[in-house]
Amino acid sequence: MFSDHTLGIGGGEYYTYLLLQALLTRYDVDLVREPNRLAPDPAHLENGFGFNIAHPNLTLRTVERPAELRDYDLLINLSHFRAWPPVARRNLLAVFFPQVLNDRVRDYDAILTISDYSARAILRRWGSERVVVAPPAVPGGRFSCGTAEPLVLSVGRFFDVADGNTKNHLLMVEAFKTLCDRGVAGWRLALAGSVDPAHADYLQRVEEAAHGYPIDILTDVPFDTLRDLYSRASIYWHATGLERTGLTDTPSSAEHFGITVLEAMAAGTVPVVADIGGPAEIVQHRHNGLTCRSLSDLVDQTQGLIVDATARRALSEGAIERARAFETPAFTSRVHALVEMLFAAPDAQAEFYLRDGNVRRAEALFSEAVDRFPTTARPYLGLAECCYRTGRRELMLAMVRRALEVDDQCQDAPRLRGLIERMETQRAHIVGVRSGAAFGEDYFERGADTGVNTYTDYEAKSWIPRHADAIDAVFRPGSCLEVGCAKGELVGELRRRGVECVGTDLSHYSVAAGSQELTGRALAAASIADLPFPDDTFDLVVAIEVLEHVPIELVEPALRELWRVSRHHVFVTVQNTTAAEPSHFFADLTHVSMKPLAWWQDQFARAGFEMLALELPLGEFRNHQIVATPRGKYAGIETVDVQRQCQAQLGTAQQHTREERWDAARRVLEGTLAFLDHVEADGGTTVGWKSRVYTQLSRCAQASGQEEEAQAFLLLARSADLDRPAA
Repeated sequence: MFSDHTLGIGGGEYYTYLLLQALLTRYDVDLVREPNRLAPDPAHLENGFGFNIAHPNLTLRTVERPAELRDYDLLINLSHFRAWPPVARRNLLAVFFPQVLNDRVRDYDAILTISDYSARAILRRWGSERVVVAPPAVPGGRFSCGTAEPLVLSVGRFFDVADGNTKNHLLMVEAFKTLCDRGVAGWRLALAGSVDPAHADYLQRVEEAAHGYPIDILTDVPFDTLRDLYSRASIYWHATGLERTGLTDTPSSAEHFGITVLEAMAAGTVPVVADIGGPAEIVQHRHNGLTCRSLSDLVDQTQGLIVDATARRALSEGAIERARAFETPAFTSRVHALVEMLFAAPDAQAEFYLRDGNVRRAEALFSEAVDRFPTTARPYLGLAECCYRTGRRELMLAMVRRALEVDDQCQDAPRLRGLIERMETQRAHIVGVRSGAAFGEDYFERGADTGVNTYTDYEAKSWIPRHADAIDAVFRPGSCLEVGCAKGELVGELRRRGVECVGTDLSHYSVAAGSQELTGRALAAASIADLPFPDDTFDLVVAIEVLEHVPIELVEPALRELWRVSRHHVFVTVQNTTAAEPSHFFADLTHVSMKPLAWWQDQFARAGFEMLALELPLGEFRNHQIVATPRGKYAGIETVDVQRQCQAQLGTAQQHTREERWDAARRVLEGTLAFLDHVEADGGTTVGWKSRVYTQLSRCAQASGQEEEAQAFLLLARSADLDRPAA
């Protein structure tokens, strides 16, 4: 193993020794260096990381020429900027980000990187599909959750280089000063990190900017001190990739992973991070932390956490749970599986990449295996699986048929013949899907008997209350439309929770079969591509397991309709080839849109939606969900129109307050805030309306006996006034 990262105290060094530890549990490893490079300093690593480099299977070796590496089974080259000639039996290039283009990278057997963000950059810049992602790990028990103090912490090296992923200390200092100027008192900001003498002037600028404010600059702190800081901090900031008015458009300037974010989460500190790069993959917004897209967003998100201790506690618990997914055993197993794959046959390598979700690489390897073993079924079935994952129905069918042609007695033959028959039957069903005739009584009540689906007696009441609870808790909608509502069970549950909810379904049968309290009042038969509602009618539009039933030619108009009638959010779950197995997908003959989740996300983006990194805690819908918000609706909106909408909403909230319907009033006010956020995101001005909304929220909270929340809303109202433009 050759690494450029052995002397400092940063993420590169951390990953180098994490990778070494994983390899040393199974292999003999030589850590090689060139004659002009210093050997790693064990005391330095122990002090900075708490790592002990000593191991009986590890040898430090100096190599003068790459040719000396020919006798190794595996060469691992870990460097941003250098790729040694891949002369060993197998060769693995490990990079954190593709900084330079080198022809040698194409000759490596695989490329190891640390995040999906970096993997996409490697594909984009180097054109390589041989990428495996192994995110860094945090050993279990390495960090502990202490008594949280009013402390915001950020950990990262003090340096400033052009096009580098600088930690943005100056921006964080500015953000914290803004919080202090808004009236946040009793809190401190701690900036901790190593510093190179070459960047002493940058450190001085940070210290000068922080002067006079409760900001601590801590340089070259020992690991034990850092661990103590993590345990005491309430909030963790990571601003790499963040700019004053948005996110960086220079990919290398974002954080490629963000190990300190993970360390903070393991200690129960709530992360607030830039919504880009590795941190955006680690932190799931509102589940285990918050993501932000500008300097003002960082300030607002943090202020909300400061005034809401309940939210901090909930996110802290989520952060600890999230960090457990990145513990050392999973990383070690991942590294071992990668090494084994490098020495496997092409079809076994293809299986590895397919399990990994790297369908393009798997398809290339299965194609190679077909040429080498043309009379074996498995490579064809592998190609069929790749076609399914990418939503190519007819090619999948052709590959399955070819597999049976070369080996009609293969182990899966009976299942494959059934799948072929099912897919051919589905072709004849598309006419009924387009017209809606397929969704009659047979579909809902006798689906299993008629072979249309697996329903024996359509009944959703066992899971609907849980869905309603999650939707209500996450979105807090005042109004909601459920598209594809069937008999309206979810509509009824949401209405019982105080949401003004209505539903539509293409099926006249299911709408007519709904409960008496809903039929004719809250349910309507309508196509998703032609909804009978005015623009911007609903705070939330829900479509659960609906879009896979929409013929491909109607997907675009259907999504345009969702965009048109929604004000704030859409929540969609969709059966897709990323998450479902073929037998599951084709169990319902009306599943006519066989596409991967990424395809659906792209369609939503084309329709004007922005994807949100949010997943509701509904395990059966993991990798089935899309949460999005419409964008561009309020570009060019006039100030008078903002005023008109806000006055109407505040009037409705006041009416609810007079009737002591506190929760209904809060829903309306929270929806008004969401509207104002949309206006600002689309470039409009909200002319002080946020302050008025927060003031009403404070009165509402006080009237319902929630004094702590009332004070928090008042603080937010004062902050909004500070940001308000002069009249």
